Amino acid sequence: SEIGEGAKKICTLTWTELQEYDKNQEEQHDEHSLKQMCFRSMFVYHLLADGWGFGDQYTLNAVDVINGQKLGWALGCMLYEINTCK
Repeated sequence: SEIGEGAKKICTLTWTELQEYDKNQEEQHDEHSLKQMCFRSMFVYHLLADGWGFGDQYTLNAVDVINGQKLGWALGCMLYEINTCK
């Protein structure tokens, strides 16, 4: 549910508010990424909730690196699907 609430918050910000919000984050985004932030946030939430069936009470831990290896979940998912197609 926190992902959905965060996505709604992002989508209600004005352009100026979004730019200010981004300045206070650990990692800043370029203008192109900021323009897509609402769409991407909602996409991830609905993919998890509606597409893959994770309920709002499910606890999800997101990480960028495991044992020194960078993760790319979208790429990993795509590679898994390619390798398991018959």
